[in-house]
Amino acid sequence: MNPSIDLEAAKAAFFTSGGSIVVLDGFQYVPPRPHRDVEVIRAAPEKKEDPRVVKRLSQLAEIRKMAKTMTCQQVHEATGYSKQALFRASREGNFVFRRPERMSSGTHKREVERQIHRNQKRIEELKLVERICALRDEGLHRAQVSDRLGINYGTMVKIIERNAIDFPLARARK
Repeated sequence: MNPSIDLEAAKAAFFTSGGSIVVLDGFQYVPPRPHRDVEVIRAAPEKKEDPRVVKRLSQLAEIRKMAKTMTCQQVHEATGYSKQALFRASREGNFVFRRPERMSSGTHKREVERQIHRNQKRIEELKLVERICALRDEGLHRAQVSDRLGINYGTMVKIIERNAIDFPLARARK
């Protein structure tokens, strides 16, 4: 009924029947295994080179050698590697391709076209200067000359100033 009374009765019955107490060993401390750096390290067996790595390193060496004297486009045409692969190789191998020499860029062409256009305008203006001087010598005043030539009066005044034409503002009165 009472658990402690039952336990005491069971112990008394055990000892009367010739039982004895055996003390078992408890937990034994076992030190941890020594660290790997303390142990003697055996040499690892040599690993075989991966053929893909060997091929990639040889490609990088080839491309690096060509990049010293060639542009990316020229290396692309010579080797057949894609431009993206060449740029990736230059990033991995830490090298740059030679810069292409620009013969004539779009801005250079536009500048040449502008220069030609300016020259053509200058030629037309010189033709107008000759006609203005001829009409001035006939005795026409500025407004009449601009009407006869069909140009704006302000434009004609700018032409006169740019080319230093001696064109009086008003005719001298008698």
